[in-house]
Amino acid sequence: IYDTIYMSKIMIICCSCFKECVFMLKEVQKNIYQLSMGMPETRVKSINQISVYIVKGEADERNLLIDTGINQESCLKPILAAYEELGISQEDTDVFLTHMHSDHSGLIGRLKNENNRVIIEEHEAELVKGMVDEAYWDLLYEKYKEEGLPMDHQEYRDSHPDGENYCEELPEISCIKEGDMLEYGGYRFKCILTPGHSPYHTCLYDEETKTMISGDVVLDDVIPILFIEPDFDDPLGAYLDSLDKLEKIDIQHFIPGHGDINYDVNARIEEIREHYEEQFKWINKQLAEHGCMNSWELADLLIQHDFKRSIDTVSAVSRWFFFLPICACVRYMSANGMITCTVSGNGVRYYDILQEK
Repeated sequence: IYDTIYMSKIMIICCSCFKECVFMLKEVQKNIYQLSMGMPETRVKSINQISVYIVKGEADERNLLIDTGINQESCLKPILAAYEELGISQEDTDVFLTHMHSDHSGLIGRLKNENNRVIIEEHEAELVKGMVDEAYWDLLYEKYKEEGLPMDHQEYRDSHPDGENYCEELPEISCIKEGDMLEYGGYRFKCILTPGHSPYHTCLYDEETKTMISGDVVLDDVIPILFIEPDFDDPLGAYLDSLDKLEKIDIQHFIPGHGDINYDVNARIEEIREHYEEQFKWINKQLAEHGCMNSWELADLLIQHDFKRSIDTVSAVSRWFFFLPICACVRYMSANGMITCTVSGNGVRYYDILQEK
């Protein structure tokens, strides 16, 4: 069952009961180390790797861990092993979170101590705190029901992609805002808000080296899922604005939370825009052919189109990866006058093509 692998002098235990359970530490920029970790079995089967980053301070300076992985030993152990390899400790290493989701924030309660800081954008911090409160999940449930979600509350809680492995005992959090500077390892990182994937997703950008540590704002092989959140009803509108913002920044080293690094971010942004233009066309075509529909019904048609099967034949978790992108698209389209939205008597939002006058 067990294989022992040595990478960058770290002994890594690879257990066959974990998916892609390989951990690798490598320096990707001066004093910036990528710790790439295979994700264990979770309810989200499509994510099999996450990268967290350690910015090692010079001499007696403090260090910075950027994101944490999920709240499981399979992520905690390689982080602590990486600290040991780099000659640093929890006490002299602060933690910065790019955003709220459990695969980026799950371990903050176990990595925080009295000598270090957990740093996150001030509004995103409230969402991290909210995740431990069932009232947060109840509010989200009502929002998704507006889009036609037919799941009962228990199935919703058991299947939501971000509904497990989050931090359950929150430590004290230090809040930052856009434009604040964080200095570690010889870098002066500017905090840049890039909402969309989450309401206050934040990247770190060093102007001198043109390096951006980017979380999940742009990924090389998948389109980031855009989540509806409390008081965040148009994630796609916010996301497209964030892409515009990124294009205006001179980025030579792009370092994301999943997948490859240092790809052509502007070319990838153009691909993402083209993807959404195709989605808009597809949604309008379905509404023209089938009449008004809610997001769940459109997601069913999308699965039929892509996989020749109905939404009821895929796992409850997998349904979210069709439903959530549709929710984001139709909310953006209706907010921008591309389609109409009518709320039924039971509170469900139905979308239709624009009628010719």
